Amino acid sequence: MEKLDKSLRSTPEHHQNIPMTIKLSILLDVSLGLQYLHCHKPPIVHRDLSSNNILLTTQLRAKISDLGVAKVVRPDSKKSLTKVPGTTDFMPPEAQVDKPGHYGTSLDVFSYGGVMLHTITQEWPTPSAVKQYDSKTKKIRGFSEVERRQSYIDKMPEESRELKPVVISCLGEDPNSRSSISDVCDNLKKMNEGQHSDEETNLWSLLAQKAQLEGEVNQKKVENDRLKIDIDRKQREINKQKKEAEQQRIETEQQRMEAERQKKVVNRYKKQIDDLQEQLKLLTPLSQTNLVNSTVEKAASLAPAQARQQIHQQQQSQLSNTVKSSATIASLPTNAVQQSTQMSSINSTVAIQLQKSKQQLQELNQKLLTGYQRLNELHKHPNQEDNIAQLNSQLKLGVQQRQRLQQIIQQMNLQIQRQQPSVTQSPNATVQDSLEFSLALKSGQYQMDWTTRSSLPTAMWRAHATIINSIMYIGGGTCSDVMEMYNVYAYHFEEDRWDCLPPLQQYYGVPVNITEKLTIIGGCDYTHKATNKVTAFSYNSWKNDIFPNLLMARLRPAAVSYKSKIIVAGGKDHDDKVHNNIEVLDITTLQWKIINIQLPEPMYAPSAAMCGESLVIVGFTTEHMKRSNKTFLIDVDKVTTQSELTSYTGEDNMWSSLANAPYYQTALTPSSYSLVIIGGSDKQGKTTNDITIYDDVTKSWRRVSSLPLHCAWATATIINNEIIVAGGCMDTLTNETCNAASLTSVVMGHPKEIN
Repeated sequence: MEKLDKSLRSTPEHHQNIPMTIKLSILLDVSLGLQYLHCHKPPIVHRDLSSNNILLTTQLRAKISDLGVAKVVRPDSKKSLTKVPGTTDFMPPEAQVDKPGHYGTSLDVFSYGGVMLHTITQEWPTPSAVKQYDSKTKKIRGFSEVERRQSYIDKMPEESRELKPVVISCLGEDPNSRSSISDVCDNLKKMNEGQHSDEETNLWSLLAQKAQLEGEVNQKKVENDRLKIDIDRKQREINKQKKEAEQQRIETEQQRMEAERQKKVVNRYKKQIDDLQEQLKLLTPLSQTNLVNSTVEKAASLAPAQARQQIHQQQQSQLSNTVKSSATIASLPTNAVQQSTQMSSINSTVAIQLQKSKQQLQELNQKLLTGYQRLNELHKHPNQEDNIAQLNSQLKLGVQQRQRLQQIIQQMNLQIQRQQPSVTQSPNATVQDSLEFSLALKSGQYQMDWTTRSSLPTAMWRAHATIINSIMYIGGGTCSDVMEMYNVYAYHFEEDRWDCLPPLQQYYGVPVNITEKLTIIGGCDYTHKATNKVTAFSYNSWKNDIFPNLLMARLRPAAVSYKSKIIVAGGKDHDDKVHNNIEVLDITTLQWKIINIQLPEPMYAPSAAMCGESLVIVGFTTEHMKRSNKTFLIDVDKVTTQSELTSYTGEDNMWSSLANAPYYQTALTPSSYSLVIIGGSDKQGKTTNDITIYDDVTKSWRRVSSLPLHCAWATATIINNEIIVAGGCMDTLTNETCNAASLTSVVMGHPKEIN
């Protein structure tokens, strides 16, 4: 079988001055091929004849190809045929209507007329418009198929004048008026007799082969250039790997230096504590106690008997406390702390020193209290100015020592929080904080006391938040400024300030806490294509190689953390399909698996949170992008212990359906005691400021308090028995957009007892 990689279209357009004998030979070969198809019983119609589907051999012999849409046409059949899928510029008018009805071999004859025009003029015969302005009649009128191609017929050279009637007969408007392909073959055979020269054909064939070889050489050059590009790309990858290896080495060195620094910190803390021990002894020496006692006794000799008895009891009590404090200080170890290069050993040593420092602080507070009591007694007696001044000086020194000890304790706490590694996260820390909050709201005896905090750096709604080391990270929301959607913001509660983390190359992802690392799960890229990336924030940059990616792309899924598991459910995939399957990440093995349990229905952008040992989902968007206020609950242990999905068994009955939430687009707050939802919108899209709690007794939702403003799609969480609500949007809402301004406000509230 001969390989033909050159079409009739490419030959006339790339080779000028092709001899007419070669053109006639090619057209004759095509007509003979069509004659073979049309003479078949019943006839076969090609339906897509054009210069693209005619291939040439190295000897410039034409072959008809691409019979994929060819049909056997029976003249006596009454069945209507489908619309012809051929090349428009070569199709007759009866084949370009929606319901072409019946057509026959004359369809290919019309296409052959277009092939003749292209071969002879060496230009693609694009017809003009069907209706045009006629300069003679000054009206718009319809043009026939021949008139639409008249400009190309006029370009036919003088030596092909005998072919003009054949071309015109093939391009007839009426299918019955067109010549048969047999008549065309006869005319071409007569014209081709005596004109064909084998020498001329061979010469032209050699020239065509030369042009083909030149094209192949150019193709090889292109391939070589591509190969060079690939080599350069691989070299860049190698350089990148070297750079990453160097970066890893630098990070390892930084960790080693950090461990050395920790050792120095431990030694510095021990030295400071030893100094404090020496300074504390200044408050408790026996000579000082005797001096104060003698002063008080001298003053007491002037007082009545009852006062002398009371002062004597206080002296005995303070002396006993002083002896106990001195014994406690003397019992403190003075040996150097064991040094270790392991970070866990360093943190353990710091924790021991922290405990000792707290104990010393408590003892120091007791001594200061005793000193102030003695000072009050001295003020009751005259002529004690010198003793009062001396005791004031000692108390001032004790206060300074207490401040210094408090600073050391604070530094140790920060050191442990910053450096202590976490094998598994404790995701329910904020949930435990919410127990008192839930009880207060449910009792009905409290109302919310709200304070305004620093505003979000940008307006944001439908975002998610997670808390790590008393810092709230918020992201994955929709922003009024598109560029802001790549940002994740950190809120410091104590300092009431926002920080912006480096831009992230994915948005609409869900932030979660994995082993004390801020991690963004799922979302989409800048083309709004769903992604399966799991990106962690480490060493002030985003990294994709710390945790494994999801098994499937998910846009706006539900994601929660529970013990040593991360649960991700729902969301959209690459094809904008909303799913109901669930993936679980085991932090100990760092492996994802799609489990053999599914959501009750496909969910997009749900509000999900942990309520004690249960996973709750509320206020999502359905598969058809309709708002939903359905509420579902499941024992999370049933989810995390499921085996990997092999075939779905329909175990979604593990979910419990609760009463529908009173509002759509609401914010579900994590709680250890009750379900609490913040804000939302009604059926008409009007936002509310209600705070609603689920009553386990009546199995219904009950309004318990209110926000200082109306909002939906806000972000809410609880920390230190206070709820913080950030962002959202107000006024009328639809499924995907808000028709009014979005919010940057941040408010924090705590339950306050009703007077």
